[in-house]
Amino acid sequence: MDFDTRYATLNANQRQAVDYIHGSLLVIAGPGTGKTELLSMRTAQILRQTDTLPDSILCLTFTESGAANMRQRLRQIIGEDAYKIAIHTFHSFGTEIINQHREYFFHGADAQPADELTQHQIVTGILEGLDWRNPLSVKNNSEFVYTTS
Repeated sequence: MDFDTRYATLNANQRQAVDYIHGSLLVIAGPGTGKTELLSMRTAQILRQTDTLPDSILCLTFTESGAANMRQRLRQIIGEDAYKIAIHTFHSFGTEIINQHREYFFHGADAQPADELTQHQIVTGILEGLDWRNPLSVKNNSEFVYTTS
C-alpha cells in the first residue's frame, strides 16, 4: 500500500502527528492503537517533505516484533530505503552503543550476556547479602522468599 492510501486510513490525530515533521513528538497510546503505523508514516513523511537522508533517522520501539513490523511497513511505503533507516528496540540500540564505544563502558571489557549459571550466582549473591528483615532475603535453607502467616 502506498503512502497516500495509508494516509487516508489515519484518523485526524494520527494525520496531525504524521504531518508534524519539524521537531520532537510524544505519542501516548495503548496497545493496538496504530503507534507503529503512525511512526512508519511519520518517518516516510519526513523523507518525502525534507532533504533528510534515510541513514540519519533512528526509530525505536519496545519489541523485536515491533521493529520488524516497522521495517516491513516502511519497505512497503518507501521501498529499499527502508533498509537504510536504523530501526531498533531500545535494548538493542543501547547494546549497539555499548559495543561500538566499549572504551566508555566497563573500562574496555568485552561485555557479553551472562549465562544462566552466572545469572543465578549473581541473584543469589545479591539476595544473600540482604538484611534479614528484607522480605527477599535468604532465610529458609537457601530459599529466596520465606513468608510467615
